[in-house]
Order: sequence, then C-alpha cells, then structure tokens
Amino acid sequence: MIIGAILYPAWELLDVQGPFSVLMKIASQSQSSKTTKFTVVGPSIDHPVLGRAHFPVMADYDYETCPQLDVLIVPGGIGFLSAAQDPRMLDFLRKQAVNAKFVTSVCTGSAVLAEAGLLEGKKATTNKAYFDISACYGKNVEYVHEARFVEDGKIITASGVSAGVDMGFMLGRKLFGDAAVDGVLKSIKYEPVDPKDDVFAKIHGRKSYIPSYLVSTYLHTRAHTIVPAATDPHAPKFTKTYPYLPFNLSTQSYKPKHLALLLFPGFDTLDVAGVLESFQELDPAEWYFEVVGVGTEVVKGGDSSSREVHLREVMGVRCDRYLVGDVRKGGVFPDGKPAVVLVPSAGAAFEGRVGTAVLDALVECKDTWVVGSGEQVARKFAEKGVVSGGGKGWNRKGQWYVAETGLIGITAALDVVQQLVSVEAARHVAVEMEIIPSLLPEGLTLVA
Repeated sequence: MIIGAILYPAWELLDVQGPFSVLMKIASQSQSSKTTKFTVVGPSIDHPVLGRAHFPVMADYDYETCPQLDVLIVPGGIGFLSAAQDPRMLDFLRKQAVNAKFVTSVCTGSAVLAEAGLLEGKKATTNKAYFDISACYGKNVEYVHEARFVEDGKIITASGVSAGVDMGFMLGRKLFGDAAVDGVLKSIKYEPVDPKDDVFAKIHGRKSYIPSYLVSTYLHTRAHTIVPAATDPHAPKFTKTYPYLPFNLSTQSYKPKHLALLLFPGFDTLDVAGVLESFQELDPAEWYFEVVGVGTEVVKGGDSSSREVHLREVMGVRCDRYLVGDVRKGGVFPDGKPAVVLVPSAGAAFEGRVGTAVLDALVECKDTWVVGSGEQVARKFAEKGVVSGGGKGWNRKGQWYVAETGLIGITAALDVVQQLVSVEAARHVAVEMEIIPSLLPEGLTLVA
C-alpha cells in the first residue's frame, strides 16, 4: 500500500502532516507496518516544495514519475489558488483517482479536487472560514457546511487544517483496523470529533453568493502574485487584512522575530505540524522562520516511535542551515538568540552528545521561549531541571514548555502565543487552524 501526500507551492503544514502523520503512526502499530509505504509527491524532485510561511520539503516523485497511489492526500493552503489552475497537477490527480482506493483533501484542497472534476455529483466540505469562496470551485458539488469531514464513496474531504487529523483516524480504521487506531489514540491522548458536528460551522456562518463569487474570482486571477508572496517571508506584503482572504499580509518593513525549528534525524512529523503551525498563523511581516538541521542538510522524519526505519524516514526537509561536528564550538545560534525555539521529538537522536550540547545552548538563551515535545525531549528537559512533564499532558516553567505528544504540543504553543503576543492572537490562531476546544489552553476560548 502506498499513501502519498501531494504538495504544491504554499501548501498548509498541518493539512498534510495531520492525516499523513496519524496514518504513519497507525500503520506502525498494525500488521501492515512492513508493507505500507508513505511518499511525498510534488511538482519537482530537484527543489523543495515551499509550504506557506516556511517548511521546505523534498518530494520523492514528481507528477510524471509517481507510481500508482492507494491513498492521495491533497492539502489546502493559499497555494490552492494556483494548484486549481495547474493543468499538470489536475491531470495527475485525475489519472491517479481512477485506481486509487481513497482520494482525500483537507481545507481548500477540496477546491483542487473540484477543479479536477473529482467532486462532480459528490458531497464534500472545506474550510469553514473560506467555505463560500471554496464552494465556487467545481461543478455540481454538494458542499456540506456542518460537517467536520465528508465521505462520499472513495472521496473524503475534511474541513480546515486540524480536521484532517480526525479524517486520518477515520481512514485509519478502514485501512488498518480498530486495534491499531485505538492504540494510537491512547498514545497521543486524542479524542476525534463527531464528523457531523463542526463547531467552526457555527463560528463561520454562510456568506452571500455574489460577494463570495467576486472575491473568489479576484483571488483566482491574482494567484500569480499572491502565492509567491505566501512562500517568501521577505516578499512585499499587502497593508490590510481583508476578512475574505485566507492570509494576513502587510507592507511593513521586514523586522523579524526569529523562530527556530530544530530538526534531529527521525523527528516526529506530527510534533512539528501542530506546534509550528500555531506560530505560522502569526503576522509573517514580523516573524522569520528558520529550520535548523542536526548533522545533515536534508533531515528526514516520520513516526519517531516506529520500529520500522522506513516509517521514521518519510519526509525530507531541506534546512536553512545545519549543525555538524562539535556544536559547542560553533554555537547553535551564532547570529543571536531566537525569540522561540521548537524542539520536536526524534526518538533517541536527541539523547546523544549533540542533543546535550544543543540543550546547553538553549539554556544560555535567557530570553528565549522553548517548546519541546515527546518522551525523549521531556526526559532531557527534566535532567536539566528546566521543566518536567505535568498531569495535563504538558507543563510550563518560566519560558520553557514540554508536551507529552505533538497534538498536546498545540496546547503549549497556543499558551506561548498568549504570553508572547496576546490572547487575541492565540484565539485567531486557534480559529484559523480550527483547533477543537479540548486542545485549547486553560482560559482560551474560540469566541471572545
């Protein structure tokens, strides 16, 4: 069985890594762990596919060389504006869909499927914040506003961002059985949402057709300028935030707040997805995202807890810079102290000499906020006395946070946003990511 994540410029991080990572973890606990392959498909294998904000992933196949996939995952993100007009990608999806067991989308990825003609005569859903804009795509599609995700034959469409996690568990039961799914749910401490009751459908009501159609048409025609701006943190930005637009861009001079993501070999993709996404919704005119690899320029990650190597090394990320040799001499952050550092789990990789040196460097960054996740990271944090795990799945000591799992890491990350920026900013992030109430930190609500 081959499960493929389909990437295009300005794809949304959690849209892909939510269902992709969940299915990896389920596969690793099933009898199919040795015979299930996960792969990344993009427009080119020579250059990284840049996600919205900053997460450069190397594809294993391009649209022409990709083998037949059993499961396709098509993400959303502002890049859907161009993807829905890309004849090469649309043709790839049509051909793959013929023999695929399941064709899925998250968020505005449904608009791409609709333009490929794969939703004609089908029920579907999409991101509730931009529901009526996405619903302008395709012909003869019955979009369901209330649903967290919709299954119609082999087509499964999920609502915004984190809804892909819930869809991933539903699909995991079909592919790998209840026992494997229940094991993963227990290990990551997550309870999926009722697919027929999406709280964000109540937060984002339906908008009138004509304004939605006009905005959709405008975005469609301006895709060639909007999408490149979304993948380049240094690109010129718009000055206003428009309520219909799925991004927040400004023309302020670039004065970045530095966020560094530390990637160790075998990093857990689910740990990265939710935590990094929590910060990517912040104003890109103020934040600069840097990916720092340990030991290699392209760091591969997957399910860090898997016994199978091929499930721990699925997604290759091309780093902005990487640490080699004795990091204590060169320094982990030679250009200054970042405002935020994210440390996802990576199996035993974080427990070696380099991991210790990196942690020592972090301890010296007195004004830095640090968010770590996973058992190995938690153990190292506890050894240093910076913070240890708590009964609620995450804990905080000063500006240090640790979460037991990647999804609970979202809770910790949103708390950092509350402390570092504002409650309103954290609420905006939670609503944009469609984070369910059970993952919100105490005191934060979806509605002011």
